[in-house]
Amino acid sequence: MLRQNPTCGCGDEAICNEAQLECDPCCRCIPLRLCVTLTAYGCDCDGNSVLLELDENYEYVGSLGCGSETLDLLIFLFHENGHCYWRVVSEAFYLDIAFEISPYEQSCEYPDLEFNVRFAECDATVNVRRYSLARLEPRLDPYCELEPWCGSCECICNTLCVTRKIAGEVSTEELEWDEYTHCWGDICLLQDDYSGGCLIAADGFEPVAISECGTGLQFELTNGYDYIKGHCKTCRCLICVGCCFPSAVSPTGIPYLKDLEWEITAPNCPDLNGAKGTLTPLDPMFPVEGRCGFCATYVNLHTPVISGKFPGLPMPDPYECGYSPCSSPLCFELCCESEIEGAGVPGNCTSRLRLLVSSPSMPLKGSHPRASSCTGEDHLQNCAAGSIFELRPVAAVCDPETGMSAVFNLAGFSFDCDTEVQTGPCEGEPDCCMPMNCSLAGATISISVKP
Repeated sequence: MLRQNPTCGCGDEAICNEAQLECDPCCRCIPLRLCVTLTAYGCDCDGNSVLLELDENYEYVGSLGCGSETLDLLIFLFHENGHCYWRVVSEAFYLDIAFEISPYEQSCEYPDLEFNVRFAECDATVNVRRYSLARLEPRLDPYCELEPWCGSCECICNTLCVTRKIAGEVSTEELEWDEYTHCWGDICLLQDDYSGGCLIAADGFEPVAISECGTGLQFELTNGYDYIKGHCKTCRCLICVGCCFPSAVSPTGIPYLKDLEWEITAPNCPDLNGAKGTLTPLDPMFPVEGRCGFCATYVNLHTPVISGKFPGLPMPDPYECGYSPCSSPLCFELCCESEIEGAGVPGNCTSRLRLLVSSPSMPLKGSHPRASSCTGEDHLQNCAAGSIFELRPVAAVCDPETGMSAVFNLAGFSFDCDTEVQTGPCEGEPDCCMPMNCSLAGATISISVKP
């Protein structure tokens, strides 16, 4: 039922966790962020999660992938006939579910919403909960003014996802923030005595400066041999299992990742057939190591280009359609899918290899949109404007002697323009850049260790 709300504002909590709704008839405060998580046992999308931020319309908007499908989500508050509700809408899945807010059902500040979705691959349970940061108590400066305890941080991560490599042994864990010690277990937040900035420190490691203390917190402590890497847990902790990426050791004893090479076989696309190049690790030094080797993202700096044509070039005959030349790079990067904390480790150490593919200036279509399973940002060079697709290897080997090799099938892609020219001599022609002589039927890309 509607509840009285004579006062407005959330106090200090609003800085980290909640937004003020003024004198809303339902709620005074609602979370700034919601965690949405899929539980789908026996399905590849089990554990997929997304963090939704409250927007200027006081709505949470986002999506989650499962196989070739995407669950779109719109979550908001509304009131009707003297009752208040959390409402979840998905147009793609024809969902419109209301969860009543009451002392015995849902709350404004701590929603716990659960509903079922039927994907093509499996049935899944979707859970929606509040995501919170802790408040970092301020300090008094020499003039008795309140300042952030360190840097500009007013909020602090509640839970760290930590990976350690100590004496060759790799381990992972979750550590909770202790407001009294200012530590997550043995990893502590310090204040730089000179700059007032924030530092992360642990025994046996040099402190490192950080600029983000909340959701964006990420750090690496190393002494040249061992390391501790951590990032803030959002909805779940992702850990590195590894993908058998090749490595070597420098003369100073520091491990680093080696380059990979790629080659495209495309019998029906002369622009791509026989193209070769090098995949370079984004961060070759001090890579994160798991039980199946190292995790990394490899980028391709020199992309192959597909030639095409675009309708509209004037012709001497006004009734003949002309074309302008155009082209598009075929961009791709190789990454290693992360594991959800507590999930089983696959027996095949190459099963988590993922190839992200995009062609920004041509209408590339495929059945496997990106599932956001690889950690980090996309680095697809000039392909930010294109749809990103995610491929799994059709064949892969992890051999201690010859290293990693994998083959990805490009044959599932096609070029298909969604629009047509409406008038003139080019009426009915695809209204976008289309390949002149390129079909990906029978195409593959092979990746192996560079000699």
